[in-house]
Amino acid sequence: RGGRRAMTETRLPESDLAAFRELISKDRICIYMHRSPDGDTIGSALALERVLKNAGKRVCLACSDIVPRRLRFVTDGIIAFEPAFEPAVKVSIDVASEKLLGTKYENEAHDFDYCIDHHYTNTHYAKKTVVCPDASSAGEVLFMLLEQTGTTIDAKTAEYLYTAISFDTGCFKFSNVRPQTHLAAAKLISFGFDTADINRQLFDVAPMKQLLLEKTVIDNIRTYLDGKVSLCCITQDMLKGLGLEDSETDGMTNVVRRLEGSVVSVTMRQLSDGTIRVSLRSECDFNVADVAACFGGGGHVRAAGCSLDGEPAEAIERIVSVISEKWNKTEK
Repeated sequence: RGGRRAMTETRLPESDLAAFRELISKDRICIYMHRSPDGDTIGSALALERVLKNAGKRVCLACSDIVPRRLRFVTDGIIAFEPAFEPAVKVSIDVASEKLLGTKYENEAHDFDYCIDHHYTNTHYAKKTVVCPDASSAGEVLFMLLEQTGTTIDAKTAEYLYTAISFDTGCFKFSNVRPQTHLAAAKLISFGFDTADINRQLFDVAPMKQLLLEKTVIDNIRTYLDGKVSLCCITQDMLKGLGLEDSETDGMTNVVRRLEGSVVSVTMRQLSDGTIRVSLRSECDFNVADVAACFGGGGHVRAAGCSLDGEPAEAIERIVSVISEKWNKTEK
């Protein structure tokens, strides 16, 4: 009567389920996370590692970059992941393109056997790719694979999966949340772990230096297109002034996107090697993945990223120019 459609469960194709069954039958597996690891890639990788180890497999993890300080509670304090042995099987999770494997591993992309992902911009660099763009996160895709293949999980695996999903949905606030996301979370929560503590550590806790960085970010937000676009570039000078490292800028994207009136936000981070990482967020139908693609990046319609070289001022000009061009086309 009210025009509401019944929810239909997303069923992964049999080819995806077959690829996953094949993966979990293997041994000597290395699971790779994306560079600048976030809660989704970390939680998903740890969940898959645990499933495989529970099945008696030899497994290790790898990531080009260190774990950000605020996410080390997920890894039990482990800061860096490097292959512990020469793997017979390589699988990436939440890694949409070769470049996102980072400087240590991007040249090995052609050797990857499997990829589990949720980005529609996935470049299918692995021999077999399981990608579900409808899913909120790689954690949700992995949950679907485990559930739909009847693979048993334990409480710690459920905790890792919940962490991955919660992180990539902004504690279930973002537009990537669907009914099935909440159902997956409910099933995971039934294992009895402390969701309040996980979400507090993911979203509500920060050291004083990061709080001061938030103030610096707020002081340096610029607006474009009559306030529709908010942007901040975090430079090395800002970080050094606060005694922060590259990995300690996590969470600043949410500061920039909070500005009232802004529907597209851009957070730029100058790394110590001069590279500028760009995170783009959209609160409307404007496709930020199209913007990221102009610079060799990708992602989702409402959340995407890329990298640029050059000085911050030049990088800002290039990003704003592309956004303005595409914005004006959509307005016509």
